Amino acid sequence: MRRLAILLLIILAGLAPLSHLCAQLTWSGDVAVLIKGLDRHLIENQNFRGDDPFHEIRVRLFPRHWVNDRIAFFGELLYDNGLNDAALRVNGAYVVINSLLEYQGVNLKAGLIPSPFGNYSLRSTYFNLNPLIGVPLMWHYRTPMPTDMYPTNEFLHKEKVKTNAAGYAPIGYDACWDTGVELFGDLGRLEYSLALTDGAMSSPGASANDGRQLMARLGLNLTAGSRLGFSVARGPHFWPLAADMDTLGYKRVEEFQATVIGVYAQYIINHLQFYGELVRSTWEAPQAYLAEGQAHADAGYLEGRYDFLVRWYLAARLDFIAYSLIYNPAASKDEPWGDDLLRLETGLGYRLSREAIVKLVYQKNDYRHGWRSADPQVLALQLHLAF
Repeated sequence: MRRLAILLLIILAGLAPLSHLCAQLTWSGDVAVLIKGLDRHLIENQNFRGDDPFHEIRVRLFPRHWVNDRIAFFGELLYDNGLNDAALRVNGAYVVINSLLEYQGVNLKAGLIPSPFGNYSLRSTYFNLNPLIGVPLMWHYRTPMPTDMYPTNEFLHKEKVKTNAAGYAPIGYDACWDTGVELFGDLGRLEYSLALTDGAMSSPGASANDGRQLMARLGLNLTAGSRLGFSVARGPHFWPLAADMDTLGYKRVEEFQATVIGVYAQYIINHLQFYGELVRSTWEAPQAYLAEGQAHADAGYLEGRYDFLVRWYLAARLDFIAYSLIYNPAASKDEPWGDDLLRLETGLGYRLSREAIVKLVYQKNDYRHGWRSADPQVLALQLHLAF
């Protein structure tokens, strides 16, 4: 990822003198400082490399440079005190070209880009657009589906007891953008996106195989505050290591696709805001390993926010992940291949100024829908500053 960021900077240096680039590079960012209680070490929100939106210190930096009124470079760097390498991580680095070939409504984005799927990635980067602290389940929580080996029925049913285990595939992964090219724009009330990426939506590391993922989004701006759209993504999701471990003749991991189909919606009126997504994800695998040849998971969230008394707001998000039934040899019957999860996150926010927000957030994760006191939960107070 860091090499890609350097490459994009070199490209920009070819488009404009290096001295001008250094002088005109603009930086912005945000800082989040947090204290938490209850289950202070819960792992339900952790990402692959140890970072977590509920960690005590997080800093994001956003470099950008406009070469001219149509061409720009954007980047995103992250520091999280829980990162495994304890260093800045390059989250994003891409070039945007507006009005491609002089056509209004046709724009291009290339590099390490945010996911074009759905509507969450359009909000996740910006300082004040997530009224809570956590990320929707469908955009980070890891299922029992492995990325580096072909799964068997026995394996999936055994691994489902390990919550958010490292090395397995989420439905989408907002914490790790993918290398690709996206055409996007608005044609009146219609918004569209068509993208080709190296990795899969659920497995950015699958960029090491020889396949490509195709993603498309089509939306309609119904009114000034309401949007409704449809997204689809399809691409190979196994790493080459899966084929290296194979003994039954499946030598091309590109044969097995992950397909995600979803709808998204937004509705804003006066002091109320609502956002939602609903998806079905399907992972294919060799039938010699997984008897059904594929496994499904449904996921979604509904998020609401109410602003009151000028500086205050209340917010809540309800998430779920539900797994399809596959045969469990140990029980001799069909059972969900993952542990269904329901999450509730609520928060109270107070805007100290345009650049500073205080959030008090409570999150509860329920694996059996019993809402017991033993369910993983966290209470957090966060100061979020933009600069």
